[in-house]
Amino acid sequence: MKEQKQEQLKAQKPKQEKLDRIHQNGNGGKHIKRQRPELKQKLSSMIKDFSESTSAHGPPKIVGHRYVAGKVFWVILFLTGICVFGYFSYELIIQYRKYETTTDVQMKFDAIDFPAVTFCNLNPFQTDKIDGVIQEYILYLSSQMHRVDENTGYNNETTTQSFQTTEAPEPFFTGEVSSLLSDASEKKVEAIERLRKLYYEPELSAEELSNWRKYQDNALFELASLNFLALIPDIDEEALKSAAYKLTEMMQGCTFNSRFCNPRDFYQFYDRKYGNCFTFNSGLNNSYAKARVAGRQHGLSMTLFVNQKQYIPGLGNQAGIRVLVHRQGELPNMDKAFNVPPGLRSSVALSYSEVNRLQGEHYSNCTNEEDYTPENPDFPIPGLYTLQGCYDMCVQQLIYQSCGCSSGMLTQVPGYRVCTSDDEGLCALRVQYDIVYGVNCSCPLPCKELEYSTSLSFSDWPAAKYEATWTPYIKERVPTLQNKSDIKNEFVSMEVYFESLKYTVFTERASMKFEDLVGSIGGHLGLWIGMSVISFLEIFELIAGLFSVCGKFVYKRRKSKTKNKDLEQS
Repeated sequence: MKEQKQEQLKAQKPKQEKLDRIHQNGNGGKHIKRQRPELKQKLSSMIKDFSESTSAHGPPKIVGHRYVAGKVFWVILFLTGICVFGYFSYELIIQYRKYETTTDVQMKFDAIDFPAVTFCNLNPFQTDKIDGVIQEYILYLSSQMHRVDENTGYNNETTTQSFQTTEAPEPFFTGEVSSLLSDASEKKVEAIERLRKLYYEPELSAEELSNWRKYQDNALFELASLNFLALIPDIDEEALKSAAYKLTEMMQGCTFNSRFCNPRDFYQFYDRKYGNCFTFNSGLNNSYAKARVAGRQHGLSMTLFVNQKQYIPGLGNQAGIRVLVHRQGELPNMDKAFNVPPGLRSSVALSYSEVNRLQGEHYSNCTNEEDYTPENPDFPIPGLYTLQGCYDMCVQQLIYQSCGCSSGMLTQVPGYRVCTSDDEGLCALRVQYDIVYGVNCSCPLPCKELEYSTSLSFSDWPAAKYEATWTPYIKERVPTLQNKSDIKNEFVSMEVYFESLKYTVFTERASMKFEDLVGSIGGHLGLWIGMSVISFLEIFELIAGLFSVCGKFVYKRRKSKTKNKDLEQS
């Protein structure tokens, strides 16, 4: 009997152990279920502690208020503050992304670099020095423009007859210019129509229309003379220089800062429109003058002989000197220059200014002179970088690609043939007219730009009392001049000086920098929500604590599930 009872106990023992394991497994599930309220309680406690202790103004009021209505009020107020803060932050970011600039204006008083002064005679060649191909071209131009008669010169009757026509010339403003009303708004169209009622086309008879062309003789002559020099064939530049005016022939007196000038103070270059041009204070000898005192006696004073008797009629109808004031190291663009007439004293008062642009892709996208690299190294800018020089080289490159030559009316490219035939000239003009700047040619602004502004005034020269003293001296220098009227018409007197050493510096800066953006957003954050950087650190601390508690809960739950599976399998 005892043996049977022992065998029954042995058989029941595994069943009991299994029941115990199942009972333990059930208790483990209940343990997990008990942990869930504890997790919620712990998370709720952490959030409550954060709300009561945070430096932000809203949450403590929401949690600590005794009444539900008060809690709701502070919740709405806090959420409204968040929305207003978000709106202003968005506007600030949009404003920052516009990359707008502000220009600071600063007045300074200091010594100023005296500019380079370039001058040329308005008539490039002298009659007694031209020969060969140059003479042939000039005679051809004169025959076309003035119908030269070997005995009488200009034959007005012949020229007048050649311009007789019964047809009115085509109006200029057709097709090739922009329309006033293109892409115009309705209000602009109405405004132009109101203005149109005040205008009417001039009433011209048939005779007046037929004579219109002959009245344009002067304008046509001036236009042709301007383009003539650009069409001169590839003549050796030395031959052209020898036919133009020399410095020693033109200069009859020169002082700078009350000291006499030296011929070595001038550098010479050849311009296809104006012949030999000369630059004072060019800086090419590695030095240049500074203006330390303002006033006429501390500037540049020159007396120049224009020699009108040697002027060639086919090359212009003006007399005088072409003058340009520019910075050192810059190729003179004589199209930007001004004319100084003979018989007057021309005073050129200078003022100086600097422009410092903000460098960067999102701003002016300007370039420093030392950083600029031309797209085509075969068309480099002569001298320092200028916007006009960059565009000239770009246009020359396009002309060369289309016409196989370079334009004589723009900055010359060493080593490239100049367009000389009528077809080549028309091709070059067509390329220039068809260029879309910013598309075909795009040039950055210079980051630093120095500008010399000029103000001209004139007085009668020479004065009656001074003329008696000055005339004998001039007759000795130029024996061909005998009477006073000739002397007055043959000389240009000019002075270039700073009227003041006060100058203006314009400096661009970003209207809103990144630190300004952060500061403005922080200001709105504190104003509308009452938060600061410390408040954000407290939020990060809360988030880290919540993740830590949740992570521990998930870890314990997974560990308990794994243990129960092992027990069931065994």
